[in-house]
Amino acid sequence: MARKILGLVFLFVVCYLGMHFYIRHKNTITDDVTKIGRLAECQPNDARVVTIQQNTDGKPLELRFERIDRPLPGVPAVAAVERWIWVMRTPVSGVADPAAVRRIISTLCELYDPQPVRAADFEPETATRRLARKVEVTFENGKTSTVEFGKLVSRSTVIRYGGPEGDRAVRIPDSFLEVVSLPPGEYKNLRVMRLEADSIQQAVLSVDGRDRFTLERAGADWKVLQGGKVLGGGSNEASKFLNRVSTLRAIGVVSEDYPEERCARLAPKVRVSLFDISGRQEVVRYAYGPAGDVLACSSLGAQEFKIHRDMIPYLEISAQSLLEK
Repeated sequence: MARKILGLVFLFVVCYLGMHFYIRHKNTITDDVTKIGRLAECQPNDARVVTIQQNTDGKPLELRFERIDRPLPGVPAVAAVERWIWVMRTPVSGVADPAAVRRIISTLCELYDPQPVRAADFEPETATRRLARKVEVTFENGKTSTVEFGKLVSRSTVIRYGGPEGDRAVRIPDSFLEVVSLPPGEYKNLRVMRLEADSIQQAVLSVDGRDRFTLERAGADWKVLQGGKVLGGGSNEASKFLNRVSTLRAIGVVSEDYPEERCARLAPKVRVSLFDISGRQEVVRYAYGPAGDVLACSSLGAQEFKIHRDMIPYLEISAQSLLEK
């Protein structure tokens, strides 16, 4: 009897362990989305050139973007990414919005679970409205991924893909078509600041050469400092200040050739120094007088901007205005 009980216990343990390792193995495979399959096996930071063929009122239009690296001795690769500039070469020349170009590349590299279809299901789009016909992304290894867009039907489109993984026809959501079908002007960079607000850990506002206050992240909130002393916790106005600075879009571009050394020579009325979670620093300078244009530039950018004077009250805000009541 004892042997039978031991046998049953042994059998139970074997079955339990077998099921445990099977489930663990299955979950390991399922949780690793790269093994599920994606359209293109690529890394967004490896992209060098993006070319879009659009159809505009029945006429072809090519948009070409090229990445320009600006390495600095001693600057780690992670920080160097923030110094990259995407430039539009055609149909107009100028600095492109890095977020818009990254969105195109990331969408291509992160298209998971495309629905396979027959090659015969691909039908060229015949509409004359502005739509992308073809996108080509060239990477640092010289390899190219190409997407040809077919007819847009029910919020999805059949595409023909060609790349290192082979050629295939698949159906994907129309979100990719949307980000590559914008007018050329929509890809132009008018954003003054380069770092993202969510990554900022510290911001120092200086007016007329004197530090007015420092904002330091405290968990999900902010604390306000002045002269090295903590004045108190930051209110919603502290977050609004950073959001206004980080999302500020210019009303025009004064110069497309305004590198960091020229920006450093701009005599600012206001200077905002920002530090992100990895320690990267960005200095945004604003120069203006009692009347006339407000000029702005960033130490991480390559342009001089003109911004609206309505921004001045926010740039000269007091520390007390940011405190919790």
